[in-house]
Amino acid sequence: MIQLNTFVPALPGFEPETPADPEGAGTAAEGGSLPGADGAPSFAPWGDPAGRLGPLPLGLPAFAYAAPGGGGGGGGGGAMLPSSVTKSDLLKETKGGFIDVNNLSAPLEQALADAGSSPAALAKLADKHGLVSPEKLFAFIDGFDHNGKGSSFDVATPDAAGSPMPTTAGKLYEALKQETAANREVAREGLDAKAFTALADRHAVLDLNHLGANVAKALGGAVSRADLEAVAGADGQIKGRREFGQLHALLDRADGRADGIASARHKGADGQVGDSAGAGALRAIRDDITANLGLAQYAAPGEAAALQPALTVAADAMKVEARDQKPVDLKMKGVDQFTLYPDDAAKGGKACFEAAVKACTDHNRKQHGDAAPKLDAPDQAIQLAYAEDAEGRVAIDQTQARLGREYIDKVLDAGYPAVIGVSYADESYNADRMTDHFVTIDRRGYDDQNRLFYEFKDPGAGGRVGRLYVDEDTGKLFKEGDHKGRYVQNADYEVTQVRTYQGV
Repeated sequence: MIQLNTFVPALPGFEPETPADPEGAGTAAEGGSLPGADGAPSFAPWGDPAGRLGPLPLGLPAFAYAAPGGGGGGGGGGAMLPSSVTKSDLLKETKGGFIDVNNLSAPLEQALADAGSSPAALAKLADKHGLVSPEKLFAFIDGFDHNGKGSSFDVATPDAAGSPMPTTAGKLYEALKQETAANREVAREGLDAKAFTALADRHAVLDLNHLGANVAKALGGAVSRADLEAVAGADGQIKGRREFGQLHALLDRADGRADGIASARHKGADGQVGDSAGAGALRAIRDDITANLGLAQYAAPGEAAALQPALTVAADAMKVEARDQKPVDLKMKGVDQFTLYPDDAAKGGKACFEAAVKACTDHNRKQHGDAAPKLDAPDQAIQLAYAEDAEGRVAIDQTQARLGREYIDKVLDAGYPAVIGVSYADESYNADRMTDHFVTIDRRGYDDQNRLFYEFKDPGAGGRVGRLYVDEDTGKLFKEGDHKGRYVQNADYEVTQVRTYQGV
């Protein structure tokens, strides 16, 4: 598999969540992104940073998570001080920034003390997240000014020699301006949990089975492979809202401050901004997820078509030497999906998943009692297929196919049946847009020619037995139908997904 580890600009379907603002991230009053409508920081996901940071050569890590731009910046540096500052001046200079009263730098705390104030005074202006927006800073600073004007405050006054000297309000303004600039820089390379988990809706994937070299190189410090494996689960892929939420929490801790923002930059106690402890891993993970968006096997399942050859048991089935055979038979009772709704044929015709799960859970309750694990949510399924053709035959990720079969073996060996999804036509009414039917595997066996098979109970065929074989070349699980009727038992099946158990 080819891994793309360079920055991929402006991928379709991966634009910022918030409207682009080429001039900067905007204030809340202007509809910008910092802070959000509820006062919480809200950052646009990874978009094309070129418009904000200038042209980027391929290969240069780009971790521009935040709302675009961020006008103004830190003051000072020996520049000539203006005599006064209006509210519009302040908003321009602090645009896209904010004050976090839970993380004030020592220079700002000193400036507050020198002005006869304290962090508690700023805290009164903060929202429930501890953030103070630029709009609230003007009146605060103006309270330390004595020019008698409500429209501006003086930042400098001439000394006896006529040279400009900073006022109390001016010193406080400079400290607050530098603080907002530092927070803006950290936020620009960060993402909050809400925006991060929203990436899962675009089918963003971090595949631990095929990590890019940059990610592998960056792991081991603030973020380890074991950390990622704990999030990924049985399929070795981090995807879906739940897992992306867990990944965000991991990256948030790794950046040195668990504040709800996963960032590659960190503001120190001295107010200076530098790379966070997890910067390398954060940037590499970001680039790997972005690259995966351009690969077919990570796209939303069912969106692409790919012609697949028909498989036959005689030509394609995997064989296992007798000495290596490990048969298992759970003797689970099948469930006829149509008996679940005897007075509603239409509803019964759509009850295959319900019946497959019932067969599974009834068996587990009888054999294992309260100790039986529960089936996990759909987004935790091991997804084998990513495309299908007009005949319902599917293209699979061979690594996921191997992991899916290993998981089936694992649960069978533990005494639990496996609920699986299959495709037999080009339909799109299930979440992955390929799964047409569900059955429950309860046996692993070998035929008289040593061919490995998995038997299942088919709710669409009255709960009767069907048999899946394994393609020797790809690992795809398939049933060869007899095509002698128009019922599911006559059709070809190809496995699309394997449902998992919680904690197994």
